[in-house]
Amino acid sequence: MNKVKNLSEILKNFFLNPRFLVSFFILFIFTIINATYVHADIDESTLDFYDANGIFYYDGKASNCVSSTPLDLSGNKLYNGDPVLTEGQLALIEKNKPVYEQSAAKYNLPWQMFAVIHNMESSLNSTRNPDNHQGIYQFYEARNTNRYPPGPVTLEEFQKQTDELGQQIISNYGKGLDLTTDDGVKAMWFKYNGRAKIYVNQGRDLGFNDTQASQLGEGSPYVMNLADANRDSRNNKNWVECKKDGCKVFGPASIRAGTFIQYKALGGGGSFTTSGISCSGSSPIGTSGNLISDTALKLAWPYEKHQEALAKHLTDDYKLALQQNGMTHVYGGASCDVFVGSVMTYSGLDPEFDEKHGNCCQISGSGPPYQHIHKSSLYERVPVDINFLRDVKNYNDPIIQNGDILMYTSSSEFRSGHMAIFYREQNGTAHLIHASKGDRTGWVGNVYGRPFEVWRYVGDKPVNTTEDKTIKPDNNKSTNNTVNTPTSQ
Repeated sequence: MNKVKNLSEILKNFFLNPRFLVSFFILFIFTIINATYVHADIDESTLDFYDANGIFYYDGKASNCVSSTPLDLSGNKLYNGDPVLTEGQLALIEKNKPVYEQSAAKYNLPWQMFAVIHNMESSLNSTRNPDNHQGIYQFYEARNTNRYPPGPVTLEEFQKQTDELGQQIISNYGKGLDLTTDDGVKAMWFKYNGRAKIYVNQGRDLGFNDTQASQLGEGSPYVMNLADANRDSRNNKNWVECKKDGCKVFGPASIRAGTFIQYKALGGGGSFTTSGISCSGSSPIGTSGNLISDTALKLAWPYEKHQEALAKHLTDDYKLALQQNGMTHVYGGASCDVFVGSVMTYSGLDPEFDEKHGNCCQISGSGPPYQHIHKSSLYERVPVDINFLRDVKNYNDPIIQNGDILMYTSSSEFRSGHMAIFYREQNGTAHLIHASKGDRTGWVGNVYGRPFEVWRYVGDKPVNTTEDKTIKPDNNKSTNNTVNTPTSQ
C-alpha cells in the first residue's frame, strides 16, 4: 500500500512540476503550428499509391467548391447543342419513373440518380436480366453468383433491384459522401464505376487538381463524358474509356453523356458553384479592360485548349512576342517567367523584362525575374501576406486586381518557384494565366492555394484599356477596369 502511495506521490510531483508543464505547453504549441501551416506537396508516387488503393486524402490545393464543373443543362443540351438524352430515352425514363420514385422515397435519394444508372448500365431495359449475372444495375460483386439469373424480369423484381441499388448507394458507394452536392454525386458515381488509374491520369492531364482527378472522376467518361470539347472523343483522340471490366482493354470514349451530365439534364441537384471560384474553368469571355491581363489572354490558350498548351504550341501572339523579346529559345516559351516577361514586353509596359536585360529567367532561387519585380520602380507590392492566397476564397477579395503578378520563389516547402498573371471574369470567376517550365505554354487555368506575393504594375504607362468612361474603379479598385494606381493610394 505504501508503495502505491509513494508511486502516486512521485507521479503527482512529476506532472505538476513547473518545468514539465512549460515544456509540455511549448511542445503542444509547436505541434499545433506545424499541423496548421506546414503543407508539403504530395509526391506523385504517393498519389499513385493512394489512387491504386482507393485511399481518400486531403488536398490542400483543392478549391472549396460546391461543384467542380458548373453546368447548365436545363434545356437537355450538351456543350455543342446536341441533346443529352434522346426523346426515346426520355420516354423510357418517364415510363420507369414510378419505380425510381418509390426507391428514391425509401432511401431519401433523388429519383434521377436511379434513372441515370439504369440508363448507363442497361440502356433503360427493365424487363430482362443481362447474361452476365450482374442484374439490371450491373452489381459487379454478383458476377459469380446466380442472384440475377439471365432472363425475363417482372415489375416486382425490377422494383426489388432498384431498391437494392438504393441500399448499395447508401451503404457502400455513397457512404460518407454528401449526395446533396455535385461533388458528392460525382464521387459516388466514380466509385460505382471503379476509380481506374487511367481515368485519374486523364483528369490530371486535363488540368484538374488531385482531388478532382482521383476522387471526383473529372477524367472518367462514365461520370463526365461530353461535359466539354476536351471530354469528347470526336475532338480529343486521347479521351478514352475502358471497354471491359478491369480496364484491360480501352479505346476512344463512346458518344454517350456521362452520368453527371445526364443527371443535370434530368434536373438532379444544383449545378453552379457558390464560391465564385471555378474549379474546372471556362473560356474567358470578352476582355478585362486591363492591358496586362488582356495581353496575357492573347498570349495564352483558353481553358478548353489545354492540350495545345501541353503540346507546347504557341498562340500567334505569343510566338510574335517571343520573336520580339528574343526568348524563343528558353524552353520554347514553356516557362512561367518567360510567359510573364513576354506579357510585360509585348504590352510595352516593361520593355526590359527579358533575358538580354538580365531580368529573365529563373524564378526559383530568387532569380532575375524575382529580383527585377522586387527592385524595379515599375512595381509595388500589394499589402497582403504570403498566406493570403493559400486560401482560394481570397481570390475573390477586391484587393486582388486584374493584371496583378503573383509569384513565389523556391523554398523548403516548394522546390520550384512560380509566377502568373491574375485574371477575373466579369462574373467573378478567378483565373491564373501562366505557363509551366518544360510542361506547357501559356494557359488560362484555375486558381489554387499557394504562398503568392502579389505585385502590381504602377508605372506611368496607362493600363486601363476600357473606353467606357462611366466605369470607374471604386476605392478598393475592385472593378474589372482597374487603373492599377499605386497600392499606397
